[in-house]
Amino acid sequence: YLRTITLTNCDVHDNVPPEAFAPTVELARAGQIAATAPALMADLAAARATVFATGYENPDFLTLDVVRPFLEPVLGTPADTIAGALDVVEVAGAKLFLPHERPDALVAPLRRHWAASAGQRSRARK
Repeated sequence: YLRTITLTNCDVHDNVPPEAFAPTVELARAGQIAATAPALMADLAAARATVFATGYENPDFLTLDVVRPFLEPVLGTPADTIAGALDVVEVAGAKLFLPHERPDALVAPLRRHWAASAGQRSRARK
């Protein structure tokens, strides 16, 4: 259980996304982040200098061993991004609170996922 929580003034309701992050948002809107990912992952020192420059006073503070796990979940290949992912489900028009607002859109994909996972577990036991 949670005993205490500390919040800091980073991304807040009137600063989302932060102005310095705007170019990244535009790359995402244009569908260009995936195209830049291989170059960033191939040169972690350059990635550190560019990607982390907006959030760190001194990006060199981060060792490359720290940079890699920051970037891999976001910039890794689609197979490596979410290990074990079986399917991607997109719900047209859905927003952040999709599970609460449109639970029926989530039930069928979840049941398929759970059934597939149960089948994999039972085959692995044999």
